[in-house]
Amino acid sequence: MSQLSNRSFYEVLKGLDENAEYGTSLNIEYGDISPAMGDTWCRNGGEEYFLFNPVHVTGLKELYQNPPRCDDSITYEKKMINVEGDPFRKFSQEIILLIMSELDVPTIFKMRQSSPAFSNTELRVGFWISHIVGDMPWLWDFPASTLIHIDGVDWEQIYRTLYRGSRYNMAHGVQVNGLRNRRRIWEQMCPVFAVPYRENESG
Repeated sequence: MSQLSNRSFYEVLKGLDENAEYGTSLNIEYGDISPAMGDTWCRNGGEEYFLFNPVHVTGLKELYQNPPRCDDSITYEKKMINVEGDPFRKFSQEIILLIMSELDVPTIFKMRQSSPAFSNTELRVGFWISHIVGDMPWLWDFPASTLIHIDGVDWEQIYRTLYRGSRYNMAHGVQVNGLRNRRRIWEQMCPVFAVPYRENESG
C-alpha cells in the first residue's frame, strides 16, 4: 500500500471546503450520521455506535489474539449428499471453488443449500481468508499471516463474528460498535475523499 500524500489529501479537503474563508465544515453528505449532526445530540436507540472509536475497536484485538477454535472433542465425518440431478455435478471441486470465489458469502450459503455439489465442496482456510479480506476491506488490521499458523481456528466462526459485528442484524442483534462505525466510515465517507484523491494523484 502506497503512503498517503498529505499534500494531495489536503487539496481534496480544500476542494470540499464549504466555506473557504473559515474552513469550518466540508460540503459533503455525511451518511447515516447526518440526522444526528445538529447543535445538540439526543440519544436515540441504535445510534450509539456513532460515538465509538473506529480505529481502536474494543474486542477486536482480543478476537485476533484468542480466535474461536473448533471443538477437537467432536469428530465427525461429513456426510456427502447425492448429487444426482444437480446440474453442477459434472464440475470439479476446483471449478466450484472458482465460482464461489466470485460470490459473496450469503449467496454461497444459498448455493450450498440448493446444490449438493456446492454443499459437498469443503470450504478451507484459504476460502475464508480470501472472503474476510475481500468482503471486509475495512479490516485493514486483520492478521491473516499470524492466525493461519494457529491450529484449530474456526475460520467460519471468525467470518461470521466479524461480518455480523460490523452491521446490526435484527435476527441476531449482534454488533461490535467500533467495528460497525468503522464500516460506516469506510463505505459512506471514504469514497467521498478517495475518488478526488486518486484523480489528483493520477493527474
